[in-house]
Amino acid sequence: MAKSGTNIHGISDSDVSGRPTFEEFAPQLLEFINDCDVGGFGIIKFDLLVLESEFKRVGISYSREGKNILDVQSIYHKLEPRDLNAAHVKYCNKILEGAHRAQIDVRATVDIFESQLKLHDNLPRDIVGLHEFCNPKDPTWIDKNGKFVWFGKNAIINFGTHRGKTLQEISKDSSDYLSWIIKQDFSDEVKRIAEDAIKGQFPQIVSA
Repeated sequence: MAKSGTNIHGISDSDVSGRPTFEEFAPQLLEFINDCDVGGFGIIKFDLLVLESEFKRVGISYSREGKNILDVQSIYHKLEPRDLNAAHVKYCNKILEGAHRAQIDVRATVDIFESQLKLHDNLPRDIVGLHEFCNPKDPTWIDKNGKFVWFGKNAIINFGTHRGKTLQEISKDSSDYLSWIIKQDFSDEVKRIAEDAIKGQFPQIVSA
């Protein structure tokens, strides 16, 4: 069952009841940040996308173009490589010689995994548990690939030219886009959601 936004950020419906909508304070927010550079953790892949989508939704133009973006997560990932050789050094205490040769890479992967199991008691010991550990489902995702996600209680599109728009909006103003999704190489789950939206049927959050 899908989790509500409260499970993620701790903000309940009562916390925002009666508060100004984004549209009401968007001009003030734009004035505050429009000439500013932006910094944060993971903002390139999430925060800036949400911010740009929300401004666009209320008819205000905001773009990261021309601004300096400091993403501490990007710095972290660049300074702490996450490739096979880096893992081999961390878990096996030696540089991986002959990397990118199939047999060597497979052997290195096995050695790293065995070391991970020895070092991390919290790792599951069964294949199902390991699968769930490696592939946690984002609680905001409606389908398993995150093509549609929850934004509050609304289902929104999370890709393409209509990213950030609700399914209700798309079904009303751009139903041809939903028809296009159905014809493309998306999962059956995504196509079913698009088909239902054309019929006026939309995903509903189920309380945990």
